[in-house]
Amino acid sequence: GACATAGQTCSDPDTDPAARRTWLCTCPLPSRGSQVAGFAQCELDECVETCPTCAGATCSGATPGQQCEDLNVKATHLEDWQCMCTAPAVGQQPMGAATCLLDECALNCTTCAGDTCSSAGQTCTDDNIGELALNDWRCVCVEPAVGEAATAAAACTLDECEKFCPTCEEGVCEGAAPAQVCSDPDHKAGPVVESY
Repeated sequence: GACATAGQTCSDPDTDPAARRTWLCTCPLPSRGSQVAGFAQCELDECVETCPTCAGATCSGATPGQQCEDLNVKATHLEDWQCMCTAPAVGQQPMGAATCLLDECALNCTTCAGDTCSSAGQTCTDDNIGELALNDWRCVCVEPAVGEAATAAAACTLDECEKFCPTCEEGVCEGAAPAQVCSDPDHKAGPVVESY
């Protein structure tokens, strides 16, 4: 009867003639659920169970390990699981292993830059944000200063003659009478003093 129309198995654990409405609808495997005297609400967590559409070891077997999440565990909602990257990495992939990303300039982790670059007034760059590419971020000096350093604040330099003498050629200031030579004895980046 009633259970079979929902694709469920019917059983009666109490066959005493005086016991009424004790019949039980049970969901078919691999889904789970049962209901006394009515249709069961069947659930199938595709991250936990074994079935043709289930995740199996797809997420946990990824390198590095990922977490599986079934977005809707109702047995009627299949093929809705996804692999999620383990924090602090980010990324997800429906029904497959995710490509996990770890931007060591933007995230908080043991190998991340934190405020190392920004507190020095520099820009942080992570050229390879793959989850396994660690300790490859660098601090880069902000123009017009030049310089960079791996996993540390950079020692920025600034040749004011090169950057600010618009008519200099090989250190000689063109158009000045008599000819003048531009020199910047201090190449440290800091407050710019425009004097030639």
